[in-house]
Amino acid sequence: MGAPHGRLHRTTWLHLVRQRHSLVGQGRRLSMATNPRYANGHRRRELRKRLLASEHECTWEHCPWPGEPFDKTLHKDDPKAPEVDEIVPISKGGSPFARSNVRLLHRWCNQQRGNGTRTPKTAPAADAFPTSRAW
Repeated sequence: MGAPHGRLHRTTWLHLVRQRHSLVGQGRRLSMATNPRYANGHRRRELRKRLLASEHECTWEHCPWPGEPFDKTLHKDDPKAPEVDEIVPISKGGSPFARSNVRLLHRWCNQQRGNGTRTPKTAPAADAFPTSRAW
């Protein structure tokens, strides 16, 4: 009979642990370490703490909430949650750890900005969808 729903069988779990250790022992990096933002997680977390202490509002020119202070208690997936943004993106050679290259933006603003090549989305005008008669 198989393992209970939602749990790994002990031998399967041991196999996964041994496989991970063998990959690390061979000098292979695991997927999380290949992302430069996580390669030195302690430095990145410390930088984020300093940014949260020093910056208080979003500085992106297309922010829909200009001048509104960050709510640091929001869940990380909330569109208004503060998020670290690289001014020169890592994909274009920017450093994820240099204080001069990072700033805080709202999560939504950071996603809209992308790596800096996207044009910001704007809300459609109120008269963009005219109706044929008054309701």
